[in-house]
This record gives sequence, C-alpha cells and structure tokens, in this order.
Amino acid sequence: MTWKLPPQSSFTFGKHSEAELAGFEFPVHPKLQAVTRLALAISGCDFGIHDGVRTVAEGEANFVAGTSRTHHSKHQDGLAVDAVPWSNGKMSWRPDHCFQVAVAHQLASRFLRIPIIWGGAWDRMLAELVGTPKIAHQAYVERFERANPGTKALVDLVHFQLVLP
Repeated sequence: MTWKLPPQSSFTFGKHSEAELAGFEFPVHPKLQAVTRLALAISGCDFGIHDGVRTVAEGEANFVAGTSRTHHSKHQDGLAVDAVPWSNGKMSWRPDHCFQVAVAHQLASRFLRIPIIWGGAWDRMLAELVGTPKIAHQAYVERFERANPGTKALVDLVHFQLVLP
C-alpha cells in the first residue's frame, strides 16, 4: 500500500529537542530520528522531544520515581523518544494532544516503513494499528487489563520506540 503524507507544517525542533536527539555519548538512532522529524514536519500539533537518550542515572531515577517499570529503558540505548505536544507555549500531556502526535508518528512510520512501538498500545506496531491511535489505545488497555486482572496497563502516550530486526 502507498501512503500519502499531509501537507508540511512549519514546526521545527528547538534547541532542547535537538540536544535530546543528539544525546550525550551517542545520538538517538537515525531511523527513529527520521520518523520523529517527519512526524513533526507533517503534524497538525507542535511537539518537542522531552527525553531522547537517557543516562543510566536518569533511567534509575525514573525507575525509583515509578515513571519507568524497568532499570534499563530503550531511551538508554538511543531507541526511544518522548515526544510531548506543545499547547499555549507549554508542554502538554493531555491525551487529546498526545493522540495528535501519535497520528503524525503513525503516518511517518508507515511512509518510511520503519517499525515503531507507541506507549499508548505497546502490543502492536504503530503503523499496523487499526483505526485512530485513540481507538487503538482504548483497545490496548482493555486487552491488557482483561489478560492481567488487577494490573493497570502501562500507558505512556508520549513514548515512541524503534523496533530493530
């Protein structure tokens, strides 16, 4: 199937986002950067990179704080980014804004044929989600909680990670 892209936006990454993509010892993987940069170029919602490559200390601090379920995240390998929407000059974690960023990443992933997993539906490739990311997210939460009674689904609507072969 051939995917068409929407018109280009005028959004560009700022200094913080570029620094997050550049990383400390190594940059975010070039394929993930390609998807994220294309997503920004076609997005109807401006977003920035809140987290790109994380240090071991940052990863451990997130685990201790309960914002990560693992001691070693894909961020530490340059395989994940947190793309957070901007709204009224501030970063926004509102689901309706996050779903717009997910749509842009979904289109970019499909167009570039680069497999991405999104933190709103961890059990499927973003490009393969049926319907909108919002619908896919709701279905994921239902599947997870049905399969894992008493356990709340991990949801990270701003998280996008590259899947390597």
